[in-house]
Amino acid sequence: MANYQPADLKTGSSGMPGVEKPTSRQLLVACLLIACSCLPGCGETPQTTTANDIQTEPLSINLERWQQQQSLAAIQQTTRLVAMTGAFLAEPNEETRRSWQASWIAAHESWLRASTLVPDPAGTIDPWPVQPGFFDSLPLYPDSGIVNDHTVTLSEAGLRFQHQITDESEVTLGFHVIEYYAFDRDIGDFTAEKTGSERRILLLNLVSNMLLKDQLALSQQFDLEDNLVPAGLPLTLEGLARQLHRQLEEVYDDYREPDRHGEFSNTTPDTVHTSLGVLQELMRDTTDLEEYLVSIDPVAARTFQQTLDEALALLAPPGPLAESSAARLLLLLASLTHQIEDLIRQLPGEAQV
Repeated sequence: MANYQPADLKTGSSGMPGVEKPTSRQLLVACLLIACSCLPGCGETPQTTTANDIQTEPLSINLERWQQQQSLAAIQQTTRLVAMTGAFLAEPNEETRRSWQASWIAAHESWLRASTLVPDPAGTIDPWPVQPGFFDSLPLYPDSGIVNDHTVTLSEAGLRFQHQITDESEVTLGFHVIEYYAFDRDIGDFTAEKTGSERRILLLNLVSNMLLKDQLALSQQFDLEDNLVPAGLPLTLEGLARQLHRQLEEVYDDYREPDRHGEFSNTTPDTVHTSLGVLQELMRDTTDLEEYLVSIDPVAARTFQQTLDEALALLAPPGPLAESSAARLLLLLASLTHQIEDLIRQLPGEAQV
């Protein structure tokens, strides 16, 4: 028997009256829509993090606490340095000198960490280079220096007045005056039999105690409970990036200068290693700076981090660098400065360094 169909009712390809069979593409779209409706948050506009979003976020309280911890550690190490200076002056010998030298290295390294984001505004804690002949005698000039100039009163006020009086290298305060005496001066120059030893001992005691006093004064800017933090501490990731750029410029300048930072103690590579290590710590562990730089330019940020890693690897072994490694380090330091500068130039609003 033949199938009967009314003239006005057509059968579609689906076999159902009036309904066309859906195509494979339509079926796929329908399945995706159904699956999507079952997922939480599906159908909502995805949220993406941009450099502009991160830029305006205030830095975590972790950065302020990190800075406070570094400042307190620096004060503790400098307090020990003052004690070891006094111990050496009371009994100058090889053993007390080695303890004095070790305390200087520890205190200076601790200060470098603390001053990464909040440098000394007065320039009395870590100025360099120094001219030893400005404050003491030299082999060819036995009567030179403040120690031998009895018209200069050896007091806190007198040393502050003389500090960089006509030139930045005329230093009478800070770490590197102590460094010179601890590493470069003969032990016999601190004995009672040596001419000028009394004024030399007085000057050294004054400088070490003033160093601690100046660090304590700087640390008094801190009181997190009262929202009191040092002037200049970055408040945003953009500000932190700019501060680290300035720090890298200083590290590069320090390393390429003939009179390098830490010349008497031969600690220039250690100084650079400490400074770069702090930068990496701040980027990866203390803040979201690494993520911020990636959001600006992923490729450039990755290149910057690889350059920083290579520089730190060069400095990892203790001791002086080979000539080829020293040349390579100088190139890497210059590259780091330019790389972070290029990243900052891509900040929202085409901000300039």
